[in-house]
Amino acid sequence: MKNKFLFGQTNGNKTFFITLTASLLAFTVACQWLCSLAGIQLLTGAVVNMFLIFSASLVGLIGASCVGLVTPFIALALGINPNVVLVPFIALSNAVLVAIYCLSFLFVAKKPWQNYFYKGIGVVIGAVLKFIFMYFVCVKLVLPLFVDAGLLPQPALNNLATAWGLVQQWASLIGGAFALCLDFLLSARKIRIPNN
Repeated sequence: MKNKFLFGQTNGNKTFFITLTASLLAFTVACQWLCSLAGIQLLTGAVVNMFLIFSASLVGLIGASCVGLVTPFIALALGINPNVVLVPFIALSNAVLVAIYCLSFLFVAKKPWQNYFYKGIGVVIGAVLKFIFMYFVCVKLVLPLFVDAGLLPQPALNNLATAWGLVQQWASLIGGAFALCLDFLLSARKIRIPNN
């Protein structure tokens, strides 16, 4: 179970783990960029969170954390996120969501629906803690210090109060729900990943 917690469904196959993690990162960035063209924050956030949770199901805590930590930096390079100050906070909030969700792997039940119940609880708790981190810790406590130092304009902080508030909460929940559906479909097909 520890192996699944850390490396997901890759069965310790290092080559497959690296390849799958890189592929998930590429898909996440591509979909994030496409969704950002629509200019709908909820859509972009939901898609990114969906890929984070789905990545956790496939490549565990380590792989999904890599996806969650790297995507904000790529988004900055692509111009999706215009402010470098925000990047570390987005990366850390992604890591919070992934870590809490992966804890649900430690609860194993005999019936599949019970496992999805635990995963669903992991999504909800992860989404709530990500919201608390982004809104209360970042927007209310830390980022005002950057405004005072002149590193972040006040209008940007005002916009973040909306984008990192309830919009982020719903984006995490919607993305998590879709990720669980994808996880269920993958499990239903009984895909086997080779060992080393």
